[in-house]
Amino acid sequence: MDIDATITANADIDRTKDQAILSDFALQLYGLAVTGDLTVTSLSAARSFTGQLNVAEFSPKALMQDLGLDVQQTKNGDALTSLRADMKFTGSDDSADMQNLSVKFDQSTFNGKLKIVNFDFPKLAFDFKVDRLNLDDYSPVGESTSQSSPGSGAEESDLSVDLFRGFTGGGSFSISELIVAGLTATNVNLKMSSDGKSVRFSPVDANFYGGKHEGDITIDASGTRPLMTANHGISGVQAEDFLNDLTGTARLEGTGDFFLQIKTDLSNSRSVIEALSGDIGMSVLNGAFVGINVTDTIGAVKAALGKQSEIVSESDQSQKTEFAELTMSGVFDRGVLNSDDLLMQSPLLRATGKGNFNFVEESIDYVLKPVLIGDAAENLGDLKGIPIPVKMSGNLYEPAIRVDIVAALAASQKEKVTKKADEYIGKLLGGDKDADDAEGDSTKETDVASSLLNSVFGKKKKSDKKKDDDGGA
Repeated sequence: MDIDATITANADIDRTKDQAILSDFALQLYGLAVTGDLTVTSLSAARSFTGQLNVAEFSPKALMQDLGLDVQQTKNGDALTSLRADMKFTGSDDSADMQNLSVKFDQSTFNGKLKIVNFDFPKLAFDFKVDRLNLDDYSPVGESTSQSSPGSGAEESDLSVDLFRGFTGGGSFSISELIVAGLTATNVNLKMSSDGKSVRFSPVDANFYGGKHEGDITIDASGTRPLMTANHGISGVQAEDFLNDLTGTARLEGTGDFFLQIKTDLSNSRSVIEALSGDIGMSVLNGAFVGINVTDTIGAVKAALGKQSEIVSESDQSQKTEFAELTMSGVFDRGVLNSDDLLMQSPLLRATGKGNFNFVEESIDYVLKPVLIGDAAENLGDLKGIPIPVKMSGNLYEPAIRVDIVAALAASQKEKVTKKADEYIGKLLGGDKDADDAEGDSTKETDVASSLLNSVFGKKKKSDKKKDDDGGA
């Protein structure tokens, strides 16, 4: 293809000094305009360059289109549409060292330095300070502008492994505000390193939703798909804000500590969920479980006894179950989080929970088993002290909530039966004999089993005793 490019400059070539000075240098390539000054030394040998450049604002996306290159659609349609830069540099045919580098890229400003050695297989060394960087703006999307969902048939363009390989070295970033995967971190400090086949970000330290974040991220690009391993520790985080940005719905309030040890496939947003595996854990203090008031809901059980088997309600963001402490851990397996050790404690209740959260199908199958205590349990009668199953099912973000009355009653009766059975077995084995005798013959006669046992054991013993007496006479 023909390339529309022009270069102009005032050239001063001094062969005795083996150098050339280009002043008022100007390069025009479609919408790209570069101006500056350039001094070239060692013209007859290994050339070296010194100079300064100014890149006027242009659209990288438009330039790529003009050059006939494929342009990846991004989540933010305005991404890749604005770039300008100023720098001083030194270099050679195969290297560049840029100092006092200032780049305005879309909504982000980078200030720092960058050194590149070996343009064919670059080795990088950099140090940048960034005011704001939203990586979600550059997430690739498919042809459809609507968000694809699992099973919709809409395909997203894959994130290529080429983005993460083909270079070595690294450097550091200091970012005032970083947005990635919908989450916002501030005062981010991270170091990046690459061996040509993988990229590692470690450590990754930041202020995070009122708390602190420490992390380690590795992206393996040695295969056909970019695979991420991430370890994150988060302490003192405001759970409501964190989960609201992470999932779009806040089901938890309070101050918490979280940890993640996960692996996944970064190819696209679907693969990120479907390939997700690893461990998660949390501990939240002085918070609330949002969507249901367990105490009030269970309070309705008493009125419903004998009338229905379940109390059904929709999740209501205005309802809350407050707690003093909530702990939980779980295991991700192909996008499904399984957990069986939830423990929630408050002055009004104790609760355990188990089930799964399916992020692929966006569904939930979870059972919370609270036990009301103290004043909250006074009107429950037989259900006092009994776990009352609260089942959450359906849509992960707007689940249906059911209180299983039958299961609670069955549990209460089972406890009674078990207690009676234990007492009865104790008597059967000879326990509390004096109390048995004190009950009187009329009571024993009304108990068929007791009468039978007396005939088998008691009378036989008396007969044996008489026989022994006679034998001894």
